[in-house]
Amino acid sequence: MIRDLEELKRTLQPAFTEQQTNTLATSLYEYCQPIVHQREMAAIRDTLGRAAAIQDRTDERLERITATLDRTEERFDRLTAVDERIELQLDRLAVAGEESNRRIDRLATAQESTRADIEHLAEITKEVVWGIGDLRKQVGGITISVDQGLEAYAMERIPTLLEQQFGYQTKSAMPEFLGPDGDTSEIDVVYRGRHEGRLIAEYACILAFPRGIVAS
Repeated sequence: MIRDLEELKRTLQPAFTEQQTNTLATSLYEYCQPIVHQREMAAIRDTLGRAAAIQDRTDERLERITATLDRTEERFDRLTAVDERIELQLDRLAVAGEESNRRIDRLATAQESTRADIEHLAEITKEVVWGIGDLRKQVGGITISVDQGLEAYAMERIPTLLEQQFGYQTKSAMPEFLGPDGDTSEIDVVYRGRHEGRLIAEYACILAFPRGIVAS
């Protein structure tokens, strides 16, 4: 039988904290003061036993909670390690991105330079094309002048040579279009006249500079 409050506290101390012991002991002591029967004290002991069992189960739960916390900490440590690896990879990607940006900048600069070179080349090409066109005009003009000069020379000299060397009598010597209908060609000089009383229907020479004179 518990005789006083201190003895009740000593009984409760193994199963409860100091504050719980004081509170519970005081309550039980005040409750048990009027009780003198042994059966009632036995009921109190039974209550204390159940309280101790509850405390034991509480301790078991605390142990399980502690184990869960330990596993949670391990998982957290693994997550921290993964996060560190991710941060490292992000740093590497950032460095690679900066290098890519620098390469893109260099490529853009090179493209600008190439574009400028192409534009400059286009301007030079325009000048060359214009020069070639102008040269063609000049050469065409020279060719026409030469052809006209050769025609004039042939119309003057051929009759003279034929008359002096072979006794031809000149009727005409000038450019004419000869050939079938629809397929005529310009003959630079067509000579018409007589030789030894015989009519020369045509004596043509085709001038094709710079190939010379072809006579028929």
